[in-house]
Amino acid sequence: MRSAILKVVDEQERRARRRWLGFIGAFFVMQGVLWASVLTLVHDDPSHAVVPDYHERAIHWDEERARRAQARALGWTLQAVPAPTGGLDIILTDPKHAPVTGARVHGVLFHAARAGRPQELDLTEVGPGRYHMAARIDRAGQWRLRAQATRGEGQAFEAEVTLQLAATGG
Repeated sequence: MRSAILKVVDEQERRARRRWLGFIGAFFVMQGVLWASVLTLVHDDPSHAVVPDYHERAIHWDEERARRAQARALGWTLQAVPAPTGGLDIILTDPKHAPVTGARVHGVLFHAARAGRPQELDLTEVGPGRYHMAARIDRAGQWRLRAQATRGEGQAFEAEVTLQLAATGG
């Protein structure tokens, strides 16, 4: 009789041990799933952005400052306006307010909340001093534009502007 009781008690202890070990194992599995979900969400976050070549640019900061000073010395101004056909039009003028024609213009445009998804485009001249950027403005709000224009030898201009744009559905 005593051995039958011990067998029952041993069986109950085994079941309890399995139940608690299963609970602890399930807890670790759920924790792993939670961490995997969080890492996936963080990795795919479009607002997260890393500045490309940050270290290299920091090393050559003096050269970049000299280049910016040279661009300011040109006296060119940049104005960005929403284009009637969608995207943006960039208007470049010289110090006498004459249009800057024949420039090669490159732009990087991104929404402030989506810095990890920039649109990098070469602009086409659509009129004297007017360059079109066929960008998708799919979100209303604050956008950042970094533009570089070069014309001939030694004429290089850089500008960075903040824009408030309405979504155009593009």
